[in-house]
Amino acid sequence: MRRALAIDEASFGPEHPDVARDLNNLAALLADTNSLGEAEPLYRRALAIDDGRIPRASQYALEKLSPWDFSGREETFQISA
Repeated sequence: MRRALAIDEASFGPEHPDVARDLNNLAALLADTNSLGEAEPLYRRALAIDDGRIPRASQYALEKLSPWDFSGREETFQISA
């Protein structure tokens, strides 16, 4: 998955929707393997790419965050319209 991300970044540029998809997929894999520290910045970057393409409070943006369990974390995450 890291290789696919690198190829898409080189081919399409760092802000392309396919790069956001690759970031999200890699982040989901890392989250599933309990590597949350590595997954979080990838999720954030994917969301930032998509933020320019879709309304911030859309269902799609909320689904990007759905794999996260924020319980016990000091910071809070809010999505505003």
